[in-house]
Amino acid sequence: MVARISRLRTQAAAVFDKERAEVELARTNDAYREAKRQLKNAILRSKKASWTNHSSPSTVSGFPTEAEWQRRWDVAVTGRWTMTLIPNISRWTGRRFGEVNYHLSQFLSGHGCLGKYLYKIKKVENTNCVDCGAVMDDPEHAFFSCDRWWRQRRELEVLINRDFSPPTAVAEIMIEITRSPPGVQVYSCYASPNRPHAQYESFLRRLEASVRSIPPGTPVLVTGDFNNRSATWGDWIDNLRGDELSAMFETLEIAIANTGSTPTFNRDAGSIVDITVRDTNAPHRKLEGHG
Repeated sequence: MVARISRLRTQAAAVFDKERAEVELARTNDAYREAKRQLKNAILRSKKASWTNHSSPSTVSGFPTEAEWQRRWDVAVTGRWTMTLIPNISRWTGRRFGEVNYHLSQFLSGHGCLGKYLYKIKKVENTNCVDCGAVMDDPEHAFFSCDRWWRQRRELEVLINRDFSPPTAVAEIMIEITRSPPGVQVYSCYASPNRPHAQYESFLRRLEASVRSIPPGTPVLVTGDFNNRSATWGDWIDNLRGDELSAMFETLEIAIANTGSTPTFNRDAGSIVDITVRDTNAPHRKLEGHG
């Protein structure tokens, strides 16, 4: 009996020692986190003091002036693609139009669904363009060179009446043209061929309602990859989706700008699934076949 009591006492002491050790470890961890927090705050206070006391004319309240920012931007070795698009910081920061969204940020940074970036983060095996096969799919290729989008680029140049190139894309188009109301109402559309037909019909109804809501006299330009086919825009095959889209354009009294029969999607025999339409108020220049 005495031996049994002794064993129980030993076990109880072991449990107590374990619990006490866990409590001490928790206290140590809390103390470590608190010390780390205090150190971080001390570093921030030190940096803030150095900013505030900095007497360089290139800073205001410790932060770089716009002139200093521009100087650093001019000599930086990174971000050169963005530099090509936005060489002048003051024009960019002082703009009153042209908000940056999800897709535009990919264009400006080069970080997005592009072969070069996807290869860099090890999501694909090469930098090739999935649309035309070019060996380097970077933002300059995708927006300014890729054969997949040649018609949209041509239509844009007609619309803005100037060259669409990296030096003009932001400086002259995004910043300057958007200053001039009332402008043109532009739609960029994509209709997936894999969605149910009911969803496609819903998409057409919403597009038609939006076009009808535009104030009278405002030029309208609709362009996109509709993934349908019709002889109305030069294809050699008709399908139901194409007939419905063609009927909607006729109802809205907007004209199809496609000419010729050059495929815009090159697989098998090819097809014309990219369409541009305009109303009678929109600027227009006849587009011939690609190349």
